[in-house]
Amino acid sequence: MKSPFHPFPAWFWRTGDYGFRRPDGVIVYHGRIDNMAKTRGYRVELGDVESAISAVPEVSLGVVVPLPHPRHGNVLVALVVPKADRPLSVDALKAHLERTLPEYMVPHDIEVRTELPSTSTGKVDRQRLIAELNGRQEMHP
Repeated sequence: MKSPFHPFPAWFWRTGDYGFRRPDGVIVYHGRIDNMAKTRGYRVELGDVESAISAVPEVSLGVVVPLPHPRHGNVLVALVVPKADRPLSVDALKAHLERTLPEYMVPHDIEVRTELPSTSTGKVDRQRLIAELNGRQEMHP
């Protein structure tokens, strides 16, 4: 596809990044339109990590969000809601993920919650989770 950003012939590709171009020519980056995050030099589909978490019988709901990290680009944080009748061990969950996923896909941190915030349409409010997590903790390897 021809690039609208250059007066000369140039190509550009759909990368999954979302942004817009201001009248002064500056491109403002707003994030991604898919559920991919780059961590430790790898692109990770967050749904793949969430699927591995959901495979654990004690898990009712598992969501993975990326948090910015100065060295790794992002670190992955898993927020997990256990089933009411089944105790969930974070260590056992982490061990399961280490056995089933490549190392770079294993979440840096796993947090157990009783519920996750939702949008008006009933989906998990990932942006609210990211803002909340960014506001209260730093991620260090």
